[in-house]
Amino acid sequence: MSIAWGKKPKTVLILGNSDFLKEREIQRGIDAHRGHRGLEFDGTSDMDAVERTLMSRSLFSEKRFVVIRSIEGSKSRRKILVDYCADPQDDLTLVMVTSKSRVPKWVTQDLNPEVVEKFEAMKSWQLPDWVVGEAKSRGLTFPKSFAEAIVLNVGEDLYSLTNELDKLQVYCGARSEVEVSDIEAVLFQHTAFSPFEVVDLWALGERDHSVRMFLAHLDNTPKTEWMKSVLVILGSLQDRVENILKAKDMKARRMPSNDIASKIGVSPYVYLNHLTPS
Repeated sequence: MSIAWGKKPKTVLILGNSDFLKEREIQRGIDAHRGHRGLEFDGTSDMDAVERTLMSRSLFSEKRFVVIRSIEGSKSRRKILVDYCADPQDDLTLVMVTSKSRVPKWVTQDLNPEVVEKFEAMKSWQLPDWVVGEAKSRGLTFPKSFAEAIVLNVGEDLYSLTNELDKLQVYCGARSEVEVSDIEAVLFQHTAFSPFEVVDLWALGERDHSVRMFLAHLDNTPKTEWMKSVLVILGSLQDRVENILKAKDMKARRMPSNDIASKIGVSPYVYLNHLTPS
């Protein structure tokens, strides 16, 4: 999912709902057009300037890289873009970007650009492979289990994941092989990757996710520490059972649900939907 900027397409249409992937692709285009004059416009409000730019030709053969964002907002002036795509200039690269996932039919049916690429938000199961690929682009290598642990710890936001990989690259320096200690030192410093999270997920009914997290945790834990992790989880499970018994007793004494949730250390939502004793 990438545009072949090296082939110097004259007209490009970028669709999709992933702002991160769209913005990064635009930056790749800019990087591939070093020496071009960069211009950016808003399709909702700048169509007069867009028309002047597309219709004008430089006396000095200046090459330009023009980005028009929110082109769906240019509906009333769409003929400008339709006509230009039909007869583009040789010294100008036009990149048209939509700001929404769903766009008017004229955008996809009337424009007829040279290249059309769609960048949609990735599914959860795609993220570990994406993290591995991003790491390789930075000269870093590690198993997919590391990537799964990173996603579980950092979350699914691509900006956050990229930021963590940037920090990991700086931390590893000239080394390419990422070790468990690197992950622990850099990626888990802001939120501890703890076996307690495994218990929480299990209690919320996310058993498959819980098992995956536990296996990822063991992959990132020295074998000499495995027994400690298992004992921590068993102890936490015992605490969870004790909390459920306490909640049952408090419910029998007709305590308010919010008070019960507070005393056993969970949110009212979790208590009412997952831990309410029968």
